[in-house]
Amino acid sequence: MNTDEILKKLTVAQRQELDADIAEITKKVTAAYKRAPETFADVSTNIRLSDEIFLNVRLSMHLGDKNILYPVIENIEQFATIDEYLDAINKDRNPPHGAIKLK
Repeated sequence: MNTDEILKKLTVAQRQELDADIAEITKKVTAAYKRAPETFADVSTNIRLSDEIFLNVRLSMHLGDKNILYPVIENIEQFATIDEYLDAINKDRNPPHGAIKLK
């Protein structure tokens, strides 16, 4: 299922919850961006909606007027079960090959 199909399937309450989560992420990213604009990057996060829908959402932040960041949903992946969702979170927090050193 593609991003548009996933968004269309959400109930009004689930869409409001998703929008609220994205707004909160944007607020946190904006604070980080103001401290260090050279470290700005896209955001990928796992979001659970109403304990029924389990998503991985990739956001791209666009810089608008007056240095305001605006989120754009680039991709959404939906997990079939909570176990897949929790496995994805675990994999993000504990990469299979350990931490990667950056040059």
